[in-house]
Parts: sequence; C-alpha cells; structure tokens
Amino acid sequence: MHRLKPRVYVGCMKSGPVLFQKGVKYHEPEYWKFGEVGNKYFRHATGQLYAISQDLATYISTNQNVLHKYANEDVSLGSWFI
Repeated sequence: MHRLKPRVYVGCMKSGPVLFQKGVKYHEPEYWKFGEVGNKYFRHATGQLYAISQDLATYISTNQNVLHKYANEDVSLGSWFI
C-alpha cells in the first residue's frame, strides 16, 4: 500500500530529552538550540530500524550540503522531514 506513495517514512517517532552532559551517550553539543536545560527534541526518528522511500533518500542526497546535521542521525532525519 505504501509503495505507491512518493514520500514515506516507516518507523517509530518520539520526542526525548536533549542530553547536555558531556561524556554521556547521545550527548548533543548543540543542546542550547533547544532552549533551557531539560527541554526535549522535536519529534524525530527513533528505534533500531526505520525505512524511507526513494524520494526521501534522493532529497537527502541532493541537499546533503545544506541540511544541518545534529550529533545523532535520528534527530537529523527528523529535522529534515519537518
């Protein structure tokens, strides 16, 4: 059913805390962009597996020089889809 749609993301989405402490797993050096300490990321991809359509992969590949990359790829992916 989803194969006929041009832009598809299949996977889990969440909004979790921004980890500001250096040395912890998933530390976000740009934590200050998300407001006060303890704030949460915008909704983003998460989980052990997600899939995107060819159109979305092409969009990312074509625009990779202008798309901002966060410390974690799932957060970056979520920002690109917003």
